[in-house]
Parts: sequence; structure tokens; C-alpha cells
Amino acid sequence: MAFSKSLLRALLMVVTIFFTTTVHELFHLMVGRAVGIHAQFLSLTSVGIHKSDPTVYPPLSLALMNGMAPVLSFLVFGVFPLYLCARRRFSEPWLSLLGWSAIFNLPYIGLQLMLAVNLSTVTGSGSDMAAVMESLGATRNVRFALGTLGYIVFLLALYMLGRVLLTQMNPLSTAKSIGVSLKRRVVGSVILVLGLLSVSFGDVILIATGNQKIGMKFIALGGFGCIALGAMILISYRNSVFQKFQSHWLIPGVFGMGAMAAFGIVHQNDYADFWLIMFPSVLAVGAVMTNSVRTIAR
Repeated sequence: MAFSKSLLRALLMVVTIFFTTTVHELFHLMVGRAVGIHAQFLSLTSVGIHKSDPTVYPPLSLALMNGMAPVLSFLVFGVFPLYLCARRRFSEPWLSLLGWSAIFNLPYIGLQLMLAVNLSTVTGSGSDMAAVMESLGATRNVRFALGTLGYIVFLLALYMLGRVLLTQMNPLSTAKSIGVSLKRRVVGSVILVLGLLSVSFGDVILIATGNQKIGMKFIALGGFGCIALGAMILISYRNSVFQKFQSHWLIPGVFGMGAMAAFGIVHQNDYADFWLIMFPSVLAVGAVMTNSVRTIAR
């Protein structure tokens, strides 16, 4: 019974991610067409300008096409589901649909800021925010500041998610739950700070040398790796909330991420890499949940 519930929740996760990702690309398409750009689907996860298009488009139009989609996804699929979950309690399947939508799209704006220094050809490749920066001719200092800020925004979004989604799990019945020790809190927090330093160092490499391979390793593997490791240390595994988090979010999330990765590998698209962002995000939400219950219970 528990296994079938996990599979159903994993399916709801996959459906939610596929749907919100497709609509995100449609946002690119609609805004692009609205400002006069002949945008089109280049792949399942990419909308942009085909290489054969010789038209030189205005920088502002390119910035709008690339920049509006992350903002709209953040608001429609991130902020709005979080707002609904904060206002009332939901049962399945709505809890999974709203929860996964928020987990994927609320921190997304932070991810885009983190990639502001990444290289982009403003044709649908690379990150959206990097394309905006390229179109507007942003300075290196501005891009570096946004990249560093993005990591903080990403963590703040996950903190809000953990607090709100915890209210869907009846935390008042777990007021005596066991939290993590002070030592683990300090170690976990230090690792999260190291993640910030790794992202900043990756930004410096991208700005100074343009070496995308090394710079992105510090941002993706260093930054998100530190979030995952720090969250695993900060999660209170003896906390009764952890059992609910594990059954409702962690296990279905692992199944869903595995399915998306397999699909992405077979069809050679971005779904193959979504787990790099989703797995640390889910763990961080769990860390917030298991450490916030006593505060909320008061």
C-alpha cells in the first residue's frame, strides 16, 4: 500500500514538472512572438531563435523573451501554489500537485540568478538570466552580484517551502519531536556557507576566464552539493515529522527524479539533469520541516 502511494505521488511529481516546464517554454514563445521575435521550440525544454534565422532582434526584445518566462513561472507555479498551501490544508492529489509545483518553481528564480554569469548566445541555449544579462550588456560586477544573491534567494525559497508544507502535515501532534544537536547545526550551516563560496568562486572563474566547464562545476556541484550535504546533516532523522516527509516527498521524489533522468538521457534533453537541482531542494525542505516543528508547535 505504501509503495503504491509512493509511485502515485512520484507520477504526480513527474506530471507536474513536465507540465510546468512546458508552460514555462510557452511563456518564452508567447512573449517572444509578442515582441516580434520568431521564437520556436528547439527541443522539449528549449524555446529560442533557430540558428538559420538571420534577423538581428533588438536587445530589449531578447531580454523580455528570455526574462519574462522565469518571472512568470516563479509567480504562477511557485508563489501562487505556496500561497494556497499557506491559506488552507489540502489532501491528495492536490497537495502533491501544488507542493511539487512550488518546490520546483519557487527556488527557480534563485537558480536563474546564480547562472547570470553563465555564457549564453540568447538563442535558446544557456540560462534565461544569462541571456537577459547578455542582451542588456550588464557589467561583470552586476552579474557577479546577482550570481551570489541567487544562492541566498534559492535557500530562502526552500526555507519558506519547508515552513509552509509542514503546516500540511499536522505538526501540532509532534511537539515533542527530537531536533538535531548544536554541533550538527553548526556543521550543516558551515557547509551551506561553503556552498555560497563555491558559487561565488565559480562566478569569478566564468567572468575572469570564460571557462564554462570548470566554473559550472563550482556552481552546480559545489553549490548544490553543499546544499544537499548540509541538508542531510541538518535533517532530524529521529523526528516524527521525518517519517511523513520521507513517505510524502523524499521517496516519491527519488522515484520521480529517476524517471525524469531516464527520460532525459534517452531523449537527450534537460530532464536528464533536473535531479541535480531537485534532490538538494527536497532534502533542504526536509531539513526545514524537521527543525521547524517545535517552533510552529508553540
